[in-house]
Amino acid sequence: MNEQDNPTITLHQEPTLVLVAEDNLVNQQVMKLLLDAFGIAAEFVSNGRLAVEAVKYRHYELVLMDLQMPEMDGFDATRKIRQYEFAQAKHIPIIACTALDLDLTKERCVDAGLDDYLAKPISRQELRHTLERWMKMPLQKALNRLKAEIEAAAAGIPINRRRIKLLYDTDQIEDILKLFLRVTETTLVELKTMIADKDVLAAWPLAHELKAASYAVSAEEMSALCQQLEQATRREDWVEALRIYAALTLAFARVKAFLENKTAEIQSKM
Repeated sequence: MNEQDNPTITLHQEPTLVLVAEDNLVNQQVMKLLLDAFGIAAEFVSNGRLAVEAVKYRHYELVLMDLQMPEMDGFDATRKIRQYEFAQAKHIPIIACTALDLDLTKERCVDAGLDDYLAKPISRQELRHTLERWMKMPLQKALNRLKAEIEAAAAGIPINRRRIKLLYDTDQIEDILKLFLRVTETTLVELKTMIADKDVLAAWPLAHELKAASYAVSAEEMSALCQQLEQATRREDWVEALRIYAALTLAFARVKAFLENKTAEIQSKM
């Protein structure tokens, strides 16, 4: 067995710094907790333009790049970073983080200069393997309880809390769920307006974003409905989109009620 077959995890005193380009607040918080579990410090920017500027003024071991962001997407941001690096004679690993179909996206990633890709929702195990592959400094902290398979959500349960804890292994998951509820309420209002206005260019990306956020917190019914809504708005089937939107709002109401009931149960036992 050679060294590559048995990678060594070494502890370091100074935290490794990575840049995360991600516009969704829920996904930002999830990524922060995943990186914290490895002892890795992260800085966050909300669009590709800010990612390009950050790389120019700070050294990062690696960039985790969302592909769909406002102002400048991850593809264009990576191209501009590569142009800047060419003059500096250096190369920073840039990893695509996307809920897009990887089979359809890989060629675009390669053309833009991305080094690798992670499919959302990103598990600890997948992130760990990618970091070990591309970072010069080994990870500071190994995970002891990686699970290859996570059971599906129980029937009738709108959000799979057990799956979240297995994925992220953190006591701070309640903060993520509260943020998800707050952001989703605003997103649903925006989606309703976009569907009423038949705004295809705005509606499907927002449905796509909510799909990724829902899956990240294991709201699997919501994620499936968002997938259907994304497809309906892409083909401009607004009658179907409105029907799916109604089902989505009901699914969100079930998630909200479930979480509020769980919180009340916990508080009553204190």
